[in-house]
Amino acid sequence: MPVAIKSQLPIPQFIGLNSGVNLRLSPGAVSAEIEDVELKDNPKIARLLARRAITLESRPAAAGDAAGAAGTQTTASQTGPGSSAPDPAAAAKKIKPSN
Repeated sequence: MPVAIKSQLPIPQFIGLNSGVNLRLSPGAVSAEIEDVELKDNPKIARLLARRAITLESRPAAAGDAAGAAGTQTTASQTGPGSSAPDPAAAAKKIKPSN
């Protein structure tokens, strides 16, 4: 389940996640959604929670996230040239300037 981290300190914080990514939080800032796997068994997170330097805010999974949770993944072939996503270059070619 996605969570967000909220800084409770009046100074910036650097928080190391399990994936090796460092998260920088400004005073009172709330992070973007983070998977709970990034926080599980993380001693830095445990210390910050114990000191009340951060709080965790749970985020409910959106309807679009349910498909991702079911095991479907977006592959390069789905987002490539044959995809249904609009191509800005193709749209620009279709627009002809008026004289």
